[in-house]
Amino acid sequence: MNIACLVRGSAKILQLLRDALAFERSSAFRPVTKTFRIQDLSWLKIVMRLLVLVSLVATFSLVATVHYKIFLTRRKHWHPVLKAVVVCTSVVFIFYGSTMYVCTICFCEVLVQYVKAQVDAFGECQATWVTRLALRDAASRVEAVRVNVCKIRALKNAVNDVWSPAIVTSSACLVTMLCTTLYRSFYAKVGHVEAWLRFTYTLYTALSFVDMVLLSSDMGSVGFKGKGKHVQDIADSPHEPSLRQPDDAPTQRSLMLRSFVGYAWFCRFFGCLFISGINDKSLKASKVTWKSAYTLYTFAWLAILVCIEGDAMMRKFRYIANSTGTFALSLEIITFTIAISKVVTNMACLILGSRRMLKFLRDAGDFERSIALVVSRKITMRSRSWLRLIVRLAVLASLVTTSISIAQVHQSSFASSRKHWHPILKALAVCSSTAFLVYESSMYVTVTCFCGVLVRYLQAQVEAFDECRRTSSTSRIVVRDAAARIEAIRMNVFKIKELKNVINDVWCPAIVTSSASLVAILSMALCRFYKILSGDRQAFLGGTYSAFGALCFVDMVLLSSELGSEVQKLKDAAKTARLLEATDSYSLQVRYLHEAIEADDMCLNAGGFFRFDRSLLVAMTGTVITFTVILLQTSDVMKHAMGTNE
Repeated sequence: MNIACLVRGSAKILQLLRDALAFERSSAFRPVTKTFRIQDLSWLKIVMRLLVLVSLVATFSLVATVHYKIFLTRRKHWHPVLKAVVVCTSVVFIFYGSTMYVCTICFCEVLVQYVKAQVDAFGECQATWVTRLALRDAASRVEAVRVNVCKIRALKNAVNDVWSPAIVTSSACLVTMLCTTLYRSFYAKVGHVEAWLRFTYTLYTALSFVDMVLLSSDMGSVGFKGKGKHVQDIADSPHEPSLRQPDDAPTQRSLMLRSFVGYAWFCRFFGCLFISGINDKSLKASKVTWKSAYTLYTFAWLAILVCIEGDAMMRKFRYIANSTGTFALSLEIITFTIAISKVVTNMACLILGSRRMLKFLRDAGDFERSIALVVSRKITMRSRSWLRLIVRLAVLASLVTTSISIAQVHQSSFASSRKHWHPILKALAVCSSTAFLVYESSMYVTVTCFCGVLVRYLQAQVEAFDECRRTSSTSRIVVRDAAARIEAIRMNVFKIKELKNVINDVWCPAIVTSSASLVAILSMALCRFYKILSGDRQAFLGGTYSAFGALCFVDMVLLSSELGSEVQKLKDAAKTARLLEATDSYSLQVRYLHEAIEADDMCLNAGGFFRFDRSLLVAMTGTVITFTVILLQTSDVMKHAMGTNE
C-alpha cells in the first residue's frame, strides 16, 4: 500500500512541493535560525523519535541475526549473490514500510513551522494596534494571515490525500499486529529470535503511529485558538487602559515568589534548582548558570542517589531471583523502578525548566504590579477549600508515614548486614532517601504553589468584575470607564492563562509520567496487600508511598478544577450583568468577556492527553480497579501453572 501511494501520488507530491515553494515566496517565510536549546524542543517529540530510531535499529539487527542463522544452517544452498539479494530485500522491505511515516513527518513538520510563522505575524499585528491608523494597516495584515492559514490547510489536505490509503491500512494493521504479538509473546521462548523480531517491528510500527498522532495534534495546538480573544478592542473602548505601574513604584516581593521561595531554597540545597539569587525581591539579580560550582554540587547529589538506590535495586533483584513466588515479589521491584523513573523525570523538568521558571516568576511579579494586587501575609482559612485542607493534611500524614517506613526499612537493612555498612554509608543512605522524597514531591509542591497563587489572581478578577457591576449603574461616564475596566479584566484573565500554560509546559513530562505511573503503583500496591502478609515492611512502604502519590494527584486535580471554577464564576457573573441602560461599548465588552473565557482552558492538562478535572478521578479509580483485578487473576493463573509444573 505504501508503494502504491508513493507511485500513484508522485504527481501530487511534486505539485505539493511547488505549491509549498510558492507559498514560502509569497509569505516571505524565513526558517527559524536560532541557536539550539533543548528547552525549545518538545520533550515528547524527542522521546518518541529516539524510541522510533532505537526500535528501527533493533529491527535491523534482528533481521540480520535471522538471516545469519539461516545462512549457517543452509550454507551449501545459499549462493553469495542470493545472500546479497536477501539482505537487500529485507532492507528495501523496511524502507518501503517506513515511507508513509517519514514523508508525512517531514511534510507536517514544515507545515507546523508555517503555522508558527503566521502566529508570530498575528502577534506582531496585535502589538501594533495602538492607534486607529495602525489598526487600518493591521487589518490587511490579518487578512493576509487568514489567507495564508487557508493555504497551509490546502497543503495539509494534499498530504492527506496522497497518503490516506496507507494511513487507513497502517492503522487497521497496527491493531492486528499488536494483538498477535502480545498473544504470541506469552507462548514464545525468551531467547527466540523470531519472537523478538516480531516484537521490535510491532513496536516500531506503534511508535511511528504515536509520533504521527502527536505531530497532527501539534499542528492544531500551535494555531490561533484563543489568540484573537485577548486582543484589545481599541475601536470600541473609550481609552486604552493602562495596566503598568510606574517604573519608580516601590519594589516588594511578589505573592508568587513568596509562596515558592521557601521550597526553592530547599531544592537549591538538594541540587535540583539552578536559579541563583532567588531571594532577590525583584529577581533582577537572579540568573540561571550552568557552568558553575553548583553543577558539580548537583552531580554529587546525583552520584549519591545513583549509587545508593542502584545498590538497593541490585539487592532486590538478587532477593527475588533466589526466592519463590516471584510474581508477587517482583511487583516490589517494578514499583521501585517506576518510582525511580518519576524521580528522574521530576529532576529533568526542574533542572531544564529553571530558565523558564525564572521568567515565569518575573512575569508573575510584573502582572501583580500591573493589577495592583493586594498581598496579605495572613492566609485566612476562609480563602481555602475545606476539601483541599483535608487532602493537604492527608498528604502530610502519608509523607511522614512513608518517611518512617523508609527509616524502618533502612534500620532492618543495617541490622541484617551490620558489618557491611560503614557509618558514612549509613549517612549517605539517609541522605539518598531524603533526596529521593524531595525529588519525588518537587512537581507536586511547585505546581500547587504556583497554581494556588493563580487562583488568587482569578479571585481578584472576579472581585473587580463584581465592583464594575455595582458601580456601572450610577452614570454613563462611569459606564464608559467600566467598559475599559472590563476589557482590562479580560486581558488579565488571558495573562493568567499564559502563566498557567508556562507551568504546564515546564512540568508536562512529569505530569504525564506521574499520572501514568500512579495507576500501576496503586494497582500493584493493592495486589501486594492481598498476596503478602500485612506485617511485611516492604508491602507497608509500598502502600504508604502509593497513598502519598494518590493524595498528591487528588490535590492537584482539586486545585486545577478550582482554577476552572473561578473562571466559571466570572463567566456566570457576566451572564447576570445588567445591560438595559448600558452603552454599546459596555455591552460589547461584557458579551465578549462571556464568550472569550472558558473554564476548561484554565485547567491543567497532561500534554493534551487528558485534562485535570474532577471527572478524571472517577476514570482513574475505575482504571485502578480494573488493573488490580487483572493482576490478581494473573497471579492466580501463574501460581496454578507453577504448581502444575512442579
